Amino acid sequence: TRSTKRNVKVSVPKVNGKTNTNENNEAIINVIPRRKPESEINKELDDIRMRQAHYRPAYTHAITSEAEKDRLSQIFECKGGKILPESVHYPIKDTPIEISNKIKEKQRIESIKMKRGLNTKKTSSKTLLSSKELLAEQITQEVNERYNY
Repeated sequence: TRSTKRNVKVSVPKVNGKTNTNENNEAIINVIPRRKPESEINKELDDIRMRQAHYRPAYTHAITSEAEKDRLSQIFECKGGKILPESVHYPIKDTPIEISNKIKEKQRIESIKMKRGLNTKKTSSKTLLSSKELLAEQITQEVNERYNY
């Protein structure tokens, strides 16, 4: 007997583009969304707690504090400006705050060297100063002595 069907395979789309076969060969029950397991929820909560415990806010400082005003007034006094001519303002020099910071930094470095045993001799803060800084300190001492007198 002869069949009238042709032995040709043509892919014909199904209605609404859906196929009846499951391509991944997965059970339909595995595709249905479920609740999170308790262990996964606990992991997320632990992560949130850790982030909250170790949160460090950004460093903010007062913009217009008295110390900042003093520092700026010293900078304007000692460093000069750009508007006035050179002959009008004081000669450019280090501010007192900068000098004290340099002294503190040198003392800090010396103390670290002493702790590590790198420097066995003890130097005073007077020997750490440069000649300009020594001269500036001598002048301020003389001015203070005359003012007190």
